[in-house]
Parts: sequence; C-alpha cells; structure tokens
Amino acid sequence: YEGFGALIIPIAIAALIIANTMLGSVFERTREIGIYSAVGLAPIHVAALFIAEAMVYAVLGSISGYLIAQLVAKIITSTNVLPGITLNYSSSSAVLATLIVMATVLLSTLYPAWAASRLSQPDIDRKWRMSEPVADIWRFQFPFTVSGLQPLGVAQFLADFFEAHTDTSVGKFYTDKVTFTALPLRDAISLLNAGIETAALAAHGVGADGMAMRGGAKNSAATNGAANGQSTAKSGFLRKKKSGGTDATEPVKAAPIIALDAIPADPNTEVYRLAMRVWLAPFDMGVSQDTDIILLPANEPGLYELQLRLVRQSGEIAAWKRVNRQFIGDLRKQLLVWRTVDREGQQEYILRGRAHVTGQVLPEEQPGMAVSTMAG
Repeated sequence: YEGFGALIIPIAIAALIIANTMLGSVFERTREIGIYSAVGLAPIHVAALFIAEAMVYAVLGSISGYLIAQLVAKIITSTNVLPGITLNYSSSSAVLATLIVMATVLLSTLYPAWAASRLSQPDIDRKWRMSEPVADIWRFQFPFTVSGLQPLGVAQFLADFFEAHTDTSVGKFYTDKVTFTALPLRDAISLLNAGIETAALAAHGVGADGMAMRGGAKNSAATNGAANGQSTAKSGFLRKKKSGGTDATEPVKAAPIIALDAIPADPNTEVYRLAMRVWLAPFDMGVSQDTDIILLPANEPGLYELQLRLVRQSGEIAAWKRVNRQFIGDLRKQLLVWRTVDREGQQEYILRGRAHVTGQVLPEEQPGMAVSTMAG
C-alpha cells in the first residue's frame, strides 16, 4: 500500500473521463429519456437506469482487468522475462483494486444520472406525491392519461387484474365483488365528490360556525356548490384557531372538488367505473376499503384521466395509509404494463370491454373473434 498515494491523480483523471463519457451519453439519449418519462417512469427511475448501466460496466471492467492481468502474468512467468517475481492472484491488493475501480465508476456516474433525471422531470416535483386523506376518504388523480377508445380497454384490463386477486394467496391484497360498469359523467362526478366536505368537517370537529370558505363564503355555500357540480376551493377550507388570545386561521387540506362545468364533455358522456372491496396485506391488521376507479374525461379534449377513490371500512387509519402505498404502487405498475401491450392486444381489451358494458358475450373458445356489433 506504500504507493497508493501515487494513484490518486490517475484515479481522479479516470473518474473525470468516465463522468464526461456518461454525461455525453445522457445528452445523446435525450429522446430515449423522453420516452421513459412518457411511459410513466419517474425521474428517480431514469437516474437508476443510468446508475445500473454504469455498475454493469464497472463489474465487466473489473473482471476483464483481472483476467487480462492473470493472462499477462502467465506470459511473464512462462517466458521468464522477469525472473524472481512471484504473483499472488488472491492477494488483498487485487480485491482493493477491484473495489477502487467500481467505486470510481459509481461516483463518476452520480452527476450524469442526476442530469438524466433533470431531463425527465416535467415540473418541480421529482416524484409523484399522493394527497392526504380526509377522514375515511382518500381520493386523488393518477399521473396517467389515455385517449380515444383506450379508456374502455384500460378498464377491462384492470378488471382482469383485480379479478385475478380474489384469493388471499395471490399478491399483497385480495378483492371481492369486482364490478365493471358504465355510467354518465354527471353521476361519476357526484360519486367522486361525495362526502368530501362532510368528511373535512368531521375530521377536524368543526361545525358550520367554525369553518368558512376562502373569500368569506359560508360552509353551506360549499355544500350547495358541490351538490350542483360547481367548483369550490381547490386547496380546502380555513379553520378558526386561537393564537395569543386572537382568532387566526390555518389551512385544512381537503381533496379538491371536481367541477362538472370545467370538463369539456357532455354531462351524459359515458365513463367507466371499477368498484370493489379490497383487503390489504398484512391481513392480520384488518384493513379493508371500498375502491372506485373511474376513467374520467380530462380538461383537455380527447384525453381521459384515472381518478381513484378509497373509503376506509376497517383497520386503523395510520395502518390504512401505510399499507395503501403498496396497493397504489401495484396499480401504477399495471398501468405501466398497459403501455407495453401491443395495438392488437389493446383492441382485444377494448372489444371485450364494450361487450361487457353492453351485455354481449364473447365466445371463449374463439379468443380472437371480434364482437359482432358495437354500441356507440
């Protein structure tokens, strides 16, 4: 180890060369990074891809260097070019050299990986953040959109996924009474908005006299607005509190109300809903919830977004929030899988979904057969 100090400068030069090479690779693959972002990968996932690629190079480089060194040593000893030298292939120096190479590659890749994550970052949030539940209701919009007839195919695709989890031995959750239906947009909005203001009031133990909407409107106005499908406060309510002998207000988080008039679609537009009862692992905690997944027209015409509404039925609320992260992660993975289904497969799901909501029956013995008639 006496000569280790003399290696610091060569190692630093090698690290800069590796970092420059990886940084050039990042900017050469800008289009590829954009595709990763489009299919739903978070910036941290894109960075992990580049780090994993660098670690593969590090392992291959270390192993290749070790094998080349042994080959050269074999040639030296067999030709007796340097007599009197004894080589120890299993010495700690060989292990240390391998670790130095791998650590140098890894550290040199951190900045290029960060640059790649910045290229795939659509806004200031580096990863998708879930909203907080209000009392026993948890509702949020997934970062997932589809267009055309794909909402029907996605609904059927997810219905098959959840119906495959009706047994407690499959996965980290199991479902019961999975239903796939079509309903008017107006009814879907009412379902998604149901109980939000009431749950916010109950969660904080504040009556109508103790809570006011922003701008001075009373709580009754909020309730009436929600009933009529009108837009209310996007960020929740203001609750009165005592601070130093004076009244003050503090924000209370609540799920935003979806305004029917803000969606550029006819109120009678057909949308698709999956409803089920879900039990979440570990099952000895007794956590269950009613789950509604609705594919709703987005604010941009032609696009549909996925809205998720969870209503806790049993289990401690802290445990409910914690174990739901795994359930939501599994759902996100399925949505990414949908992106990988080829066009013919997606069309098959669309046909099956249309047959389901219109009451038609597809012959199972002929899985490739199309539906004879299509409604709408």
